Amino acid sequence: DQLPEIFRHVLPEYILKERQLISYVHNIADMALELDDNTFEKNYANDNAIFMLRLAKYIPMKNEQQSALGEHQDYLGFTLIQNDDVPGI
Repeated sequence: DQLPEIFRHVLPEYILKERQLISYVHNIADMALELDDNTFEKNYANDNAIFMLRLAKYIPMKNEQQSALGEHQDYLGFTLIQNDDVPGI
């Protein structure tokens, strides 16, 4: 297993909490888009759903034109990003 030991203890609970949060976001999206209840949940929270967790550290760049992780697309529904007082996102 390549996962550092410290993450082995906290990631299961983090993933559970993130999953609960994304269910809440799905419900808000259903209401905002005037969709039937659980439209997002039944399409993104079933046995065939893909749940991906990417841990990344966005470090401040010296040049505002630089990009730490490079350009990419988030194609799996919703992306949750924790933004704090550290510049870089």
